[in-house]
Amino acid sequence: MSNIIVTNTPNVEGYVITDYLGSVSGAATYLLGGAFGEGLSDSRQSAMVSNAFQTAIRQMKTEARGADAIVGLQHTLCGVSNGYMIVSVTGTAVKLATEEAYTEIRARRQRELERQLEQQRVQEARQLEEAEAHRREWEEHQAQLRQEIDVMMQRADAPDLSGFDADQRESLKDDLRYVLNLVSVVRGKARLKALDQRLNLPLLQTMIALPDEQFKPFCRKLLDQLEQAEG
Repeated sequence: MSNIIVTNTPNVEGYVITDYLGSVSGAATYLLGGAFGEGLSDSRQSAMVSNAFQTAIRQMKTEARGADAIVGLQHTLCGVSNGYMIVSVTGTAVKLATEEAYTEIRARRQRELERQLEQQRVQEARQLEEAEAHRREWEEHQAQLRQEIDVMMQRADAPDLSGFDADQRESLKDDLRYVLNLVSVVRGKARLKALDQRLNLPLLQTMIALPDEQFKPFCRKLLDQLEQAEG
């Protein structure tokens, strides 16, 4: 505590303020005697004021425990009554560092900031790579899906109906007409699933696997070709 620097200046020469800890204060009361010091010599009054001032400083230092210095010191002296006087002091408690140490602190903080920024750049680059990989994967999936749909649609150009007898062909045509009259694609696929359970034909399984938007056009195309083949 005794090592705390006290100054009425806003800074301490040779040091840099690294942290402001807040305002601190101290006060001391002394008795001049008589009516505000009447009968006391000037030297005696000065000594009493000085002692009170040092007492107030010590009290302020106690309040500033943990600080390196108190800057911006201000003091007031006022009379109360019956010869009593009050000395009060105020200041700001601060932490200090030498200019060399502060330069090193700033350099260390700068290095830490640069390290954090580099980590952020690496993380952002990794996220961009992951996003790009997901985009390529999605595009490849879409291309594969389009290819599968194209293959499925091409099968309707020359459907393999060798496993169908005449009754099964008629059943398939009836089911396709029924499906095309339905509003719900889900119900249409359910109808063909029921037919597939009886016939177990790859063509029906291909149709059931079609995306909803391709399902009815496929059924329409297949029905037309069935009817043309028998016409």
